[in-house]
Amino acid sequence: MLARDRTTNVCIEGKFALFETMGITESALPKQLKDDNKSLDLSRDVSHKAFIRHAEGEINGNCLWEFPWELRDSITLYEKINASFNHLTSVPEEIALRVPHLTQLKLSYNKISALPHTFILFFHLKELDLDHNDFVTFPVSITKLLTLEKLNLSDNSIAELPDQIGELKSLQRLNLSHNRLHMLPPKLAMCPLKVILLYGNRLETPSQRVCDQGSRASLEALHAMNTSLYTSQVERLLEFPRVRGSHIMISTHNPSSMHFQFTQLQIFPDRVKTPLIPPVDSTRLEAVDLSDRIVGLIYGAAIGDALSFATEGLTEDECHFHYDPLTLSYDDIIKDSYRSHWKKGDWGVCFDQMVVVLDCLLQWAGVLDELEFAKRLHMWCSNGFPEIGDKHGFQVSDTIQQVTSDPDFTVDPHRVAATNPVTHSDDSALVRAIVIGIPFFHNIEEVMDNSTRISRTTHSDDICTAASALLSGVVSLLLQGDFDAKDTSSLIKTSFAAAQKYLPHQKDKDYFEKQLNLELSKGLLAKRNDCMKSLITALQTLHWFKDFRSTLLKVVMKGGDCKVAATITGALHGALTGYSALPKPWVTQLLPNQTKWLNAKVNHLLDLMAIP
Repeated sequence: MLARDRTTNVCIEGKFALFETMGITESALPKQLKDDNKSLDLSRDVSHKAFIRHAEGEINGNCLWEFPWELRDSITLYEKINASFNHLTSVPEEIALRVPHLTQLKLSYNKISALPHTFILFFHLKELDLDHNDFVTFPVSITKLLTLEKLNLSDNSIAELPDQIGELKSLQRLNLSHNRLHMLPPKLAMCPLKVILLYGNRLETPSQRVCDQGSRASLEALHAMNTSLYTSQVERLLEFPRVRGSHIMISTHNPSSMHFQFTQLQIFPDRVKTPLIPPVDSTRLEAVDLSDRIVGLIYGAAIGDALSFATEGLTEDECHFHYDPLTLSYDDIIKDSYRSHWKKGDWGVCFDQMVVVLDCLLQWAGVLDELEFAKRLHMWCSNGFPEIGDKHGFQVSDTIQQVTSDPDFTVDPHRVAATNPVTHSDDSALVRAIVIGIPFFHNIEEVMDNSTRISRTTHSDDICTAASALLSGVVSLLLQGDFDAKDTSSLIKTSFAAAQKYLPHQKDKDYFEKQLNLELSKGLLAKRNDCMKSLITALQTLHWFKDFRSTLLKVVMKGGDCKVAATITGALHGALTGYSALPKPWVTQLLPNQTKWLNAKVNHLLDLMAIP
């Protein structure tokens, strides 16, 4: 969903500054900018179109041309200031004296070419973003910032680094990509760097070829030049806002009562109101646990999709430069030409496709028809989901765009896909299998048949078909409760045994089985994705599962084409841990309108399955 521009709001010393040109009143200021907050946001939250215009140098009337006088004239207690995406040309000399406790300063996408000598007075500054400005020389005053841990000076025109840069005794992350550097000073090796990005320069010492290999190669070369050289906070368990239909009578959160009524409904089912109720003994899980895992699977996928926006398309070095995995949240997602298409906390096209499948299931009480899916997919590709504010459709892949643009797609999608000249085994259909594994989880053959029919509406490739079958089978087996995190090898082998029938050629079976034995290796996601690579990446995370957060981050922090793999990983580990154990901030910070909209659909699904 495209982000909307917002007007800049400012709060100084607990007093609300009214900028007449902006028309901001005190009551209009958001809660996060009130007295008890230590952050000041002067940035423009640009849409994608506005981002492009700003990057091309077009001046917007809402841009700040200088720091507000209120900030320069009085002492404040701010610890973080963000003034990105403006037209600032300088930093006032007095600002270091007025904001003495500053730890983070973001001035990206401005017109700044120099820093004042008083900049050395930022005694507590840890993060400094000056990328996409007009620096020609490295600001020497930065070298006196002894607490600085992260520095971004990418996309400037800096040709040389001073020897004093080695004085930055706390510097761990440095981005100097896309400048005009010819050499690195050997004393840079004296900094305790963990990540350094040097892409797009003209380096001779060390060579640009070496530096283009990434941070590790750059650091090794740098040190060779100078021989002198989570525990995450425990969150309270989440509780899904279950709103039960009139035929599900339990009104209190009592696991024993839930299990009793679930059993009663299984013995005496009402197939009109609860057409998807699973048979007796179809799962080893208690009713409350089954509900928790289903909701966890769905929300885990949403989280994986939303969080992967942070690193999609980045190198692994860039991921570790921009983000700290111990604290990564949606708010940390950087703004660039790709990420400016979406709001922070929104999911993307992967999870949207899952919702298209879910809507088909809900519309026809669990019956999954490929013609109905084709119609809904075509509508979504054209319009998105208008009910949550989409203004247009979305392109998922060349394969899907090609088949959905065929006039016969909604009439005979399987034939259109089979004759599509650009069809290949990309991963764009794989995420649909996640939802398909839920309603008939007790019958793996029906699950796989449904999954393959829906996959073939856009992808006729046998490998892609079998991959979808295997993934939906893994989901169904997880919900049956016969496998847990300690028995994932048997889980995958059992699903593969059932999915082999969708591979008519022995060479495809051999290839598929060989891929299942691969391990997640460095750079696995760096190449263009196909369905097997994304599937194997997600399945391999089952072998080294620790907790939801750390497992998902291992995939996300690889960068590259990680989106589908992250969505599947989030779903599988959400099914293992349940909704209640998902990282609370990653759930609660999803966009509220989308969450409310999704909750209604999830509650409807649980009602159809008669799960209290």
